[in-house]
Amino acid sequence: MFVADLSERVRVTFEELDLHDVALPNLFRVLARLDVVDAAVLVKQSRHVAAVLIKLSRHVDAAEGNHDAALGLAQDAVDREPHNAEALCHLAGLLRKAGRHEEARARRREAEALTFTFACPAAQA
Repeated sequence: MFVADLSERVRVTFEELDLHDVALPNLFRVLARLDVVDAAVLVKQSRHVAAVLIKLSRHVDAAEGNHDAALGLAQDAVDREPHNAEALCHLAGLLRKAGRHEEARARRREAEALTFTFACPAAQA
């Protein structure tokens, strides 16, 4: 019970943090050690790494490593939850920035298909 409570508290704190918060990677590592990482956590961590990439864009070597890490996290999110439109869109954006345009278009099409497939049900009176 204690581990479940702890993981839920860490998860809530992680979700509430801003993408630029320096504590985000530490909480990500805690969630990984607790084995409660899912696609949403991976996408947020990927976005954090990509945001750091923008800040470090003056330093080419650091920027390349961060882009690879962001891309890897996004790919892992899609691998875990292939029917997650948010993760697919994020991955498509990173692929496009990496010059992998055909893959980016394919992932974007997958995300759009999911949006239409899982449309909200019509309201009933």
